Amino acid sequence: MAIEPGPQFKQILDAVLDGKLDGKLKNHMDELKFVKTAFGNDQVNPNCSG
Repeated sequence: MAIEPGPQFKQILDAVLDGKLDGKLKNHMDELKFVKTAFGNDQVNPNCSG
């Protein structure tokens, strides 16, 4: 991801964790799609590993 550590980074991580705990995000691709939709398409690199 091409996002600088800071408040927005924490918001993204918290939102992904919430989605995982709620069973809405089941895999890495679900997480990437969610982050692109919720936080902007230009901030996420789909080729990142993780």
